[in-house]
Amino acid sequence: MKKLAAVLVLSLSIAFASCNYGSETHTETLSTSGKIVLDNTKTKIVHMDPESFMSYEIDGDKIAVSTMNNSAMTYEVDGEEVKKLTNAHDIALFNKAIKALAKQQESKAAKAKQ
Repeated sequence: MKKLAAVLVLSLSIAFASCNYGSETHTETLSTSGKIVLDNTKTKIVHMDPESFMSYEIDGDKIAVSTMNNSAMTYEVDGEEVKKLTNAHDIALFNKAIKALAKQQESKAAKAKQ
């Protein structure tokens, strides 16, 4: 009987934990404009045409990369302009943005072939 009670308590706690886990919200948004070229490994931007931008947001963290006004690439992280990505958080966010961009570009290429 004690084993049955332990199994029942364990089952209920797992069920309750899975319900709470599923209630978390996850948001991810990627917006792009202009031509953005990634390297062969799809890990960095090789070229952005003038007046291009990429904006990526995940769970409230935002990064934007642009070449507006014919400038070199500029970065904005969580609303603040950054000349170079040196913070580990910013670099990780940028890497997530590149992965999302690569996925978007692959999806567009696949649709174009159909």
